[in-house]
Amino acid sequence: MKHKHAQRLFRRLIQTVCLIGLFACQGGISDDGGTIPLVTGDDAPSSDDGGVVQPVDDTPPPDDGGVVQPVDDTPPPDDGGVVQPVDDTPPPDDGGTIPTETTVFNYKLTVTVSVSDPASDGGLAYNNLVVGAAPEATDEFDNAYDARAFLAGPVQAYFAHAGDSGYPDSQQLWHDIRAGGLPQEWAVEVLADPGKTVTLFWTAPVGEAGCGTYQFNLQDADGSLGQSDLCAAGSLTYEGDGQIRHFVVRVS
Repeated sequence: MKHKHAQRLFRRLIQTVCLIGLFACQGGISDDGGTIPLVTGDDAPSSDDGGVVQPVDDTPPPDDGGVVQPVDDTPPPDDGGVVQPVDDTPPPDDGGTIPTETTVFNYKLTVTVSVSDPASDGGLAYNNLVVGAAPEATDEFDNAYDARAFLAGPVQAYFAHAGDSGYPDSQQLWHDIRAGGLPQEWAVEVLADPGKTVTLFWTAPVGEAGCGTYQFNLQDADGSLGQSDLCAAGSLTYEGDGQIRHFVVRVS
């Protein structure tokens, strides 16, 4: 009887030791003497990598397949890579076609017709009338040499070609360049507001053939202003009356 009782006590001792060991391994004793519940079954956290701690790779991924591309901050060309020169040549003041500086003229002469006008740049309204001759020009309208007149304002001066079949759409010109035949005459008409003092002024002709070869004259149609020699810089004036005044430029 005593022997069986001792066996039972021994087994209970063994069970108690096993329970204490299991409690020490999976649980523990809290710092306040309480028992920390054991974490068992589904409540235990599981490792998502089979128990192996993976190192953290904090290298930023490349944004171009692993190759670092250099930054090109060169501004793109706005004209295909070719820098174009800036052409700051002012446009002609008469809206017409002006021959280039390489154009060869037998002669060329400019007569400027002007009146005072506070509303105009510089206080002067004017038209430039250009006569001349060139080897490739004709005695009809040439786009390469001649320029139509655009008339407005207190003075309107132009070369008149009324009824001239060679100028069907351009019977009022500011530039009138012709072939080199002689003599040549250009009919000039000037319309100015009443009371305006009209001034015509010019400089000596230029070109391969000038005043040493030809005679250049300006005369009003009624002869009241006389005849002016255009080979010397000069001017003439008259009082505007709101009527067209007629002049002739002659080269002979």
